Amino acid sequence: MGALVRAGLRGQGRRLLSAGSAVALGIMFLAVTLLLSATLAASVEQEAAGAVGDYATVVSLPRDGGGEIDDAQVEKVRHAPGVASVEPVMQTGLALGQDTFVMLATAPPPGAGTYVRGREPGGNGEIALDENALAALQTEVGRTVTAPGMPETPGAQGSQTPVRLTVVGVFEHGPEIAVPASMPAAIATNATIASVAGPEAGYTEVRVVAAPGSTPEQVRDAVAAVVDPGLVVLTGRDDVDRRVQELAGGHDVFAQVLLVFAAVALMTCMIVVSNTFRILLAQRQRQLALLRCVGAGRGQLVRAVLVEALLLGVVASLAGILVALVLGQLGVMAAHRYAGDIVSIDRLEITPTAVLVPLGVGVVLTLAAALMPAVRATRTSPLAALRPELPPTGRVRGIRVVLGLTVLIAGGALLALGVRDGRLEFGIAGGCLSFVGVLALGPVLVPVLVGRARGLARRVVGAPGVLAVENARRNPQRAAATTSALLVGVTLITMMTVGATIARQVVADEISSQLPVDATASVFGPGAGLTPEQVRRLSATEGVAAAAQVRTRDGVSLVGSDRDGGSETTITAVDDSVHAVVRAPRMLDGLAPGVVLLDRGTAGMLGIGDGGTVTLPWGRATARVTGVGGPVVLVGDVPKSHEWSTTLWLRFGDDADPADVAAALNTAAAGMEGGQITSGAQQRAEIDRAVDAVLLVAIALLAVAVLIALVGVGNTLGLSVLERTRESALLRALGLTAGQLRGMLAVEAVVVSAVAVVIGVALGIGYGWAGITTLFGDIPNDGVPLVVPWPRIALIAAVALGAGLLASVLPARRAATIAPAQGLASE
Repeated sequence: MGALVRAGLRGQGRRLLSAGSAVALGIMFLAVTLLLSATLAASVEQEAAGAVGDYATVVSLPRDGGGEIDDAQVEKVRHAPGVASVEPVMQTGLALGQDTFVMLATAPPPGAGTYVRGREPGGNGEIALDENALAALQTEVGRTVTAPGMPETPGAQGSQTPVRLTVVGVFEHGPEIAVPASMPAAIATNATIASVAGPEAGYTEVRVVAAPGSTPEQVRDAVAAVVDPGLVVLTGRDDVDRRVQELAGGHDVFAQVLLVFAAVALMTCMIVVSNTFRILLAQRQRQLALLRCVGAGRGQLVRAVLVEALLLGVVASLAGILVALVLGQLGVMAAHRYAGDIVSIDRLEITPTAVLVPLGVGVVLTLAAALMPAVRATRTSPLAALRPELPPTGRVRGIRVVLGLTVLIAGGALLALGVRDGRLEFGIAGGCLSFVGVLALGPVLVPVLVGRARGLARRVVGAPGVLAVENARRNPQRAAATTSALLVGVTLITMMTVGATIARQVVADEISSQLPVDATASVFGPGAGLTPEQVRRLSATEGVAAAAQVRTRDGVSLVGSDRDGGSETTITAVDDSVHAVVRAPRMLDGLAPGVVLLDRGTAGMLGIGDGGTVTLPWGRATARVTGVGGPVVLVGDVPKSHEWSTTLWLRFGDDADPADVAAALNTAAAGMEGGQITSGAQQRAEIDRAVDAVLLVAIALLAVAVLIALVGVGNTLGLSVLERTRESALLRALGLTAGQLRGMLAVEAVVVSAVAVVIGVALGIGYGWAGITTLFGDIPNDGVPLVVPWPRIALIAAVALGAGLLASVLPARRAATIAPAQGLASE
């Protein structure tokens, strides 16, 4: 059998190269994911261990927010048996300067922190900042920043005495700093933190150093016996494990998402490898039959093919792992250089799992992909060797059609159930099942859709186009397998694109329901409101396209017709000018004299529906339940009194940057006592950027699957060229030019790619809408809209068609270079 395997590899080695490259790409993706996960896990554990350090015991608050660590608890810990010293830690959010939010935590012990400039904070009123906070506050070492301070009387408003803090140093993040590096941060002594957070400010944890001769377990038990039972008391090692679990949560989710994309790439890879072996074994059918004639058994032939697949899987997997190691090391270097202040990664963590699992997956995947083609090919009768030719069959087995339809219908029903009930697990299972059903029906669907292109191919290309369509139709199994590989990528990219677009629209509508305009300008305080001069100044701000004055009143009592009680809320009175500033004018549909617009939440609290009666302090009104945020009435329906304040609704220019306009409005409102600018447009823009970033990452990850699919298209087309060498030579002998032959193969590749695009786009749109509906089906609006970004869909289609055309270049070039006489003489 060894000689048979060597002979097969010598004859088919080059033809297996593209299948090997597909395996290497898929395994590379999987190995990179596992290496990244192991590296992040090691980084998290190192960070957690550094934070706890050599402390024997750590006392912390429970995760549910219960309990309190105050000075009395700290003193109990300090005097517990076996305790040498304690280090209480505070952590709180704080607004510095105008509106810069920073995380403020206790400075590490003297000599423990790393300061790039200045020194560690010491006395009361001293603070150290990180580079992010320093840039946000536009300050420097030696200058002062202002914190709001606390009211002199608890619960009092407006009596805060600002606290001036001196910046004495700039620190570098490390495990000893109890604040994340991803946001502006500051450190100070506990006395300074208490001066800005209030005397009742508690501690987040207490770190305990054990006395000589005391074990961490003994100290833990002694401390647990004296502190309140609601606090969490752990040894240093156990606290490290807790921190790792908490910190690794986001990393685990990230790794799981990457594994999902890796599974997609590997599934595409399996389709390519299976199709490759099926075509190669079909070409070797007469050779296998001759081997049966000279005494080889079916089992020997199957084992020989599987050994070829085993060698292919091992070599390709090792190549993929090697590339993954190189990419992983480059990634670590890039993270250390460009994101060192966010994540601390010193080296690539190479674990046995990150190497052995991809190797095993690659081998098993290749063997599984080759098994069915090997079994089918070795069923050939020895008499088949005496036949002059073994033409491909276009017959599709009925059992395959029945099973495919069954799986498709079951998956569709499960997907519909998930959409109706908002059950994500049903939606995912139904989507996967229905997609498997579509793949199973590929040999039936693909030839039918390919046949639809016959007339267009005739008009555009002529006879070569008709030949291309017929070539794609006459072997449904091969055409379906080629289409399936590309179909996976097109479907998923379309699904992500449509899903992201719909999600953006849903979230934007939800923001608009609460903040229906780009920005609002208001003044807080009893009887407060914007003055005419303030309205003029804000309306003239650069980037503001339109403005409308509305009247607001707080503490208005609304009573529903079906309830004795009521609800106090803020009500807004508008006139016709608001239609020029509202982003979703339909939210004001139904507003008329004697009507009050209610959001669903307020209507629910009042116990009324659309058309019900609401009692207001000045009379009754008919309720209209819409998506607008808060009760809205017409100005003419409300009495004039000093209790109503003037608020400004603003609409930004379509070309304006929401962040820039919001900043300009804040500048214009700087002199307004109690003034506040709320920008819905800025929130919508931030969500758009976040969605676009997620979509870009997802498409980049799915690009690996698409690349593997294109390898499969080129591979299948190249093998079919070899399979049809005599046919191509005969066409050349009958007058088909080399250019026409290349055009025929190009049309065949484009037609197959077009079928994948048509099916993939249709499935992707449906799956994208179904997925978002399952996630957001219970949002308070009129249902999840179907929003299809047709320009992006057209771009996806163009890229897929162009890539399919590109994949045909090398096979077409090879076919055109074979002389007719040489092709007719080939077997």
